[in-house]
Amino acid sequence: MKPWHHYLRSALFLVVVGTAWYLPRRAQRRLSAWTARFVHRLAPRLRRRIEKNLTRALCGEVAPAELRASVRAVLTNYGNYVLDFLALSRGRSKDVQCSRRGEHHLRDALATRRGVILVTAHLGSWEMAALFLADHAKSITLVSRAEEIGYLGEMRSTIRSRLDHDELLVGKDPMAALALLGRLRAGGMVGMQIDRAVGSSFLSVPFCGARFRMPRGPARLAHASEALVIPVFALFADDGGYELVVEPSIDPRGLTEAQILARLAAVLERYVRSYPRQWLMMQDPWDDSPAAAKAADGERRDAVGTAP
Repeated sequence: MKPWHHYLRSALFLVVVGTAWYLPRRAQRRLSAWTARFVHRLAPRLRRRIEKNLTRALCGEVAPAELRASVRAVLTNYGNYVLDFLALSRGRSKDVQCSRRGEHHLRDALATRRGVILVTAHLGSWEMAALFLADHAKSITLVSRAEEIGYLGEMRSTIRSRLDHDELLVGKDPMAALALLGRLRAGGMVGMQIDRAVGSSFLSVPFCGARFRMPRGPARLAHASEALVIPVFALFADDGGYELVVEPSIDPRGLTEAQILARLAAVLERYVRSYPRQWLMMQDPWDDSPAAAKAADGERRDAVGTAP
């Protein structure tokens, strides 16, 4: 049986989505802020998880008032992401403005015809990143896990289909890896997330002064296909739109899985520290095992020892 807060969140999504369909975008933003305050008060377990993530992202130096405001901002941004994404099904994508930076990295990678693995995170809007990049290829295969709220997952699948994006749900198809490999070897694009591990298929990597459970999928797929790995983020901009940022590619040839994931973790850490209120991570992604804690302590000592 699912916990009570699952049903609360499902009901809240239904009310918000049903109310927001016809609201102008500015009113949707106010609705997100109001809903965030409601969730902040009624979901203490969720609040504590976000507090832990933000505290580590901000090096543990966060005043209580700032932490409280930051948690509300995370929840507000999550609401903004959901409503912007659902607005696509109403043909309102023109309402969402986007500036772009670093797209030449993707063009150069696609020109090699080795395939491209786009890696992103729960930072800003991961769905919008795929939308903004769609003009670089006819289709992107998006790898996701099943949505906990069933009807939201159905909406997500429908919208992705309308945008000509393929969808592959983790754990649903035992032949999924072969399908992804075929797409990459044909020079196509695959989109994956790097900040939420599913099951035990992860490596513990240094991240924000601690250890982070990063899924092994992107590194394994890069090794098998020799596709280039490119971090991509669609960040909330001050003008209410988005900024699409494409990072330089990582060539997996000659690198171990651990080295690929360490490089990705370093990129992600840079963005999370720069935009902590946009890190919409509502799970606990940290590896707090004794072995991980010992490794993190050793890394901190090494960093102090090598400091000028």
